[in-house]
Amino acid sequence: MHLIERLNKIISYIIKNSNFYKDRINRDLILNSVSDLKKFPFTSKDDITVFNDDFLCVEETRVRDFVTTSGTLGNSTSFYLTRNDLNRLAKNEMHSLKISGVNQSDKVLLTTTIDKCFMAGLAYFLGCQELSVGVIRTE
Repeated sequence: MHLIERLNKIISYIIKNSNFYKDRINRDLILNSVSDLKKFPFTSKDDITVFNDDFLCVEETRVRDFVTTSGTLGNSTSFYLTRNDLNRLAKNEMHSLKISGVNQSDKVLLTTTIDKCFMAGLAYFLGCQELSVGVIRTE
């Protein structure tokens, strides 16, 4: 499937399923080129924090990981991850680790914690698991 077709499919999905985007994206908007993306409204971190639940595009029963950030640079923000989101996170990070030369005979020291809801720490851990790499976790 061509990139523009995939983007249009995603746009249709979020207009149908996201309370946040339902009212912010023109229902007749169809992308003909990547440059058409500038027609979309900008979404800020404040939008995600204030209207958080309105971004959820699946039934809450499909959410497998409810995470709230620490709010280091402002208000805390919640993220809701489905099994598919977690699998994608693991695969993406696995590819990054492989590109970096990490392989199954290695052990990876994770000094970024998942216990404090650090999203990158979760990604690193899941990627290591996907790659079948030994993980040493410290705080």
